[in-house]
Amino acid sequence: MTRPFFLSSLRRTFLNDRRGFSAIEMIVVVSVSIVLAAMALGWSAASRNQVALTVDRTHIIQLLQRAKSLSLSTFSSTSPACGYGLTFIGNSYNLIRYVDPVCTSGLGAGGSDEVVETAALSPGVQFTTGPNQVVRAIFIPPDPKVFLYQSSGAALTDGFIYLTIPGGTSTSTIHIGAGGAIEF
Repeated sequence: MTRPFFLSSLRRTFLNDRRGFSAIEMIVVVSVSIVLAAMALGWSAASRNQVALTVDRTHIIQLLQRAKSLSLSTFSSTSPACGYGLTFIGNSYNLIRYVDPVCTSGLGAGGSDEVVETAALSPGVQFTTGPNQVVRAIFIPPDPKVFLYQSSGAALTDGFIYLTIPGGTSTSTIHIGAGGAIEF
């Protein structure tokens, strides 16, 4: 079986004349690759900060729940701890045990905080200010009652913990209600 003349001629032309990619084709391919790589890098940095914000918010909520649970466990024990809570200082936060020799159902003047656990915010996440910002939250059994304080030392009935990514591209708020309810 013989091939038609135009097919073998066409095949010879493509095989003999095609020596590689032209400069224009190479420039287009490299340009498209650079644009796609830049978009992927920009997206991954933003998403990495968003994930860090979510992880930090979740960890703070878990520690608040843990402080609440630990304070309830002190109600029937002979532990010197009156309650547990969190303090927020700079870009770190501490799970604390509130110790008071009198251990009444409120915060006495003779009480002190003992740090149980310390954690720091992820790089790229920071605390920010806002109305009713909480810097100290203490849970006292049996309810547990919650005592919230601002940086000035003023007491709050309910308050907020504000987290943000620098530049304000994304923020997250944790609300602590008067009855100790934690909402996010």
